Amino acid sequence: MGGFFRLTSRQNERGESSLDRFTRELERAAETGGYIVMLVEHSLADCLAYNSAPHLKHKFSHIKVSPEHIFHNLRALLHQFPLSFQALFVDGRSRAANAVVKLLGAGPAIKRCDLQWLLDSGQLTFEESNGTR
Repeated sequence: MGGFFRLTSRQNERGESSLDRFTRELERAAETGGYIVMLVEHSLADCLAYNSAPHLKHKFSHIKVSPEHIFHNLRALLHQFPLSFQALFVDGRSRAANAVVKLLGAGPAIKRCDLQWLLDSGQLTFEESNGTR
C-alpha cells in the first residue's frame, strides 16, 4: 500500500512544485499497485467555503493560491489516478493522526471505499482517546 502525504507549498532544490512531486508519487503508486490517501487537516466544508466565509480566513492565511486552483488540481489528480488515490478531509490534526492509524490498519480494503462519503455519512469515525469524535 502507498503512503500518506501532505502537500506543501515549497519548491524543492530542483525548482519543482509540490504538485509536480506529488504527481510523480501518484505515478509511482499507480505503477506499483500502491494507494495514496491525501489527508487534509480541515473539513471539506471549510475548504469549500474559504472564499465566502471571512471567519475562515485565519485558518487559511498561509495559502497563496486560490481554492478554485487547488480544487481544480485535486479533481484533475483524482481523474488521472482513480484507482490509486483519494483525498480525505478530516477536520483537525488529532483526527488526521487517528485516521492514519485506522487507515493503515484497514489495509487494501480502503481501495474499495469512498472514504469521504463514509466519514460524512457517519459510517467512518476517527475517535479521540477520550471517546469524542
